[in-house]
Amino acid sequence: MHLSIWTLVPSLVNHNLPIDVVEGLAWGNEGMWGYHKHPPLSPWLMDLFATLSGSSDWAQYLLSQLSVCAAFIGMWLLAREFLSPLKALISVLLLEGVYYHGYASPEFNANIVLLPFWSIAILSFYKAIETRKVTWWIVLGAAAALAVLGKYFTGFLLVSMFAYMIATAKGRQQFLTIGPYAALGIMLLILTPHFVWMVEADFSTLSYGVNRASGSGDVGLKNHFLYPLKFLISQLVLLIPLLLMLAAFGLKRDKADASKSNAALLSFMAFGPPLLILLLSAILGWKLRSMWGAPLFLMSGVLLVSFLNPMITLSKMGRFKAVFLFFALIGPVAYIAVYAVRPLVKEGGKRTQFPGSEIALRISKHWQEQYPDKALQYVMGDVWRAGNVAYYHNKVEFAAPNAESQRTISAFIDGSTQISPWVNPEDFKEKGGVIVWKGTSLPVDSNPKFLSLKSAYPELVVMKPLQLSWDSWFSDEELTLNWAVLPPK
Repeated sequence: MHLSIWTLVPSLVNHNLPIDVVEGLAWGNEGMWGYHKHPPLSPWLMDLFATLSGSSDWAQYLLSQLSVCAAFIGMWLLAREFLSPLKALISVLLLEGVYYHGYASPEFNANIVLLPFWSIAILSFYKAIETRKVTWWIVLGAAAALAVLGKYFTGFLLVSMFAYMIATAKGRQQFLTIGPYAALGIMLLILTPHFVWMVEADFSTLSYGVNRASGSGDVGLKNHFLYPLKFLISQLVLLIPLLLMLAAFGLKRDKADASKSNAALLSFMAFGPPLLILLLSAILGWKLRSMWGAPLFLMSGVLLVSFLNPMITLSKMGRFKAVFLFFALIGPVAYIAVYAVRPLVKEGGKRTQFPGSEIALRISKHWQEQYPDKALQYVMGDVWRAGNVAYYHNKVEFAAPNAESQRTISAFIDGSTQISPWVNPEDFKEKGGVIVWKGTSLPVDSNPKFLSLKSAYPELVVMKPLQLSWDSWFSDEELTLNWAVLPPK
């Protein structure tokens, strides 16, 4: 049900892909071992699904929901280790009430990609500790490496695992086996190419993460308390739907069916990462983004059912189903409602109402008419506008005969080789391309943005601004896009 609804709703409602997906596709098209903001896994997966689907938007939404459902399955397998089959199922159904698993999930990004790999890592760590089988340690090493390639935020989970092994007798015993070292070896083997890239890129991903958290660097003393407190409250509020679902079973505990779980390990996995994040924010005064909490709720269902151990009866199951269906369906309804009313209460449309495909069609058609024997290979601009042209150009049927494939156009983001190291500026000047930027009330030829571009590229030919409409159901608001052509030599 989850996979179907949350793939179909954004596929049928949205006119354009969300910003994080557009950005990820602009990166993933280049097949690098890292990008200036994040490690490469999420862009790689986006590019793979775009290639397999012929650059269809629905494939990106499917990718997100496969990630969420894979995470659910991992948590169900974990719950089956110490809960009855029915309670294991309920522990996963609770996860449907988490904001990150529903309303926020269609926008695949470096947060959503963590879900399946954190889930597999937690499951394999539990199994490795309990069984001491080296196979589970190898699975853990691979899952942890892929999670790191998704986002360095995974470090909080890995530190929590190490802390459990140091703090408990059961954990310390593992150091006398080959398992942990096999996991570490597999992890380093998979991550080595990325580590090499990090050195070559002067650790740009780490710099970006630190700068995003620290902001201007001028952190007041109160922020050492305010930032972690805000993050904690924003995350605790998201537990309300889960608690309301469980409230359907009442307060009576099921003493006859007590959980036989490794409570210490579960606690380290569930509470270790958020406590480390809050501690880091309190010490350094870093501002925490609420979406960073996406993987922190994976164990919430297992933990609540395991520790509260509700008494489940047939009559109470009826109440639970009703509350569950309410929270399972309110997310898609809200998603559609926000798409409909957002333009009525805020200027402009949502990103998903942007006419990216129409822009790409007009620009690609013009290029093909002017240069029929030359493939359009570059588009320069901010990541949103250039990324849209680069992605939706691949769906346009105006590919030049000598193009190697439809998916060859590169986004020259902000005209920066630091952000877009895959672009050779001399090659850009030689092969030409298009430049796009936000329309303003100023005439194009007196726009500061255009004047700076003209000084860098004297051959630039300014084009008539594109006038397009947002894809809004109840508004006819228009937007302007400025663009220019750098003719190929």
